Amino acid sequence: KIKKSYSYTNGKLIIKLGNLLKCPLRVWIKTSDEELKINFDKINPVLLNSETDTVITFEKNIKTVNKITFASRLGNVEKKIKPVKLELPFPKGRKYNIIQGNNTNHTHNTDWSRYAVDFNLKINDTICSATSGFVVGVIDKYKYGGKGNEWKPYGNFITIYDPSSGFFTQYVHLTESGSFVKLGESIERGQPIGLSGMTGQTDTAHI
Repeated sequence: KIKKSYSYTNGKLIIKLGNLLKCPLRVWIKTSDEELKINFDKINPVLLNSETDTVITFEKNIKTVNKITFASRLGNVEKKIKPVKLELPFPKGRKYNIIQGNNTNHTHNTDWSRYAVDFNLKINDTICSATSGFVVGVIDKYKYGGKGNEWKPYGNFITIYDPSSGFFTQYVHLTESGSFVKLGESIERGQPIGLSGMTGQTDTAHI
């Protein structure tokens, strides 16, 4: 949920960015034009706070290029993260095994995944939020999963941001149409948010 556009007016390049999410967002402005890339790299990434927008104007001898693209990542890396109490990501009274711990081979050993913990929820078991906060990511239209890296982009997930702590939690491998929540929705710790599944890079049902 990012608004982005650019236009050229009287020799100026005007870029408009808007963050529709209830969390900070970093945006990178990209181009294959080396001269213009130098200008972009001076300001990348552009930090947009929750539900804010900005206009960036380049005024000095900016030439017209055919294509400008944008990439984004959640969060403000300068924000100090406060301790937060986490609930287990399933209803109270239920018990599940951990089938892969954090910072372990074979899929929890990168900067992207080293804080992940896998619980062996079955398909259509209830997932609960570990924190309070706002929903800032929902994908639940994928249907299948598999063991290879090629399946990594196809995992359904929900992402929740706790503004009081700066902490993000993400719940991955949901079943198809398995989200109970929508972008922007306020969530309480322990609230049911979706159904577990086996989508994305996995050949075992889990969350």
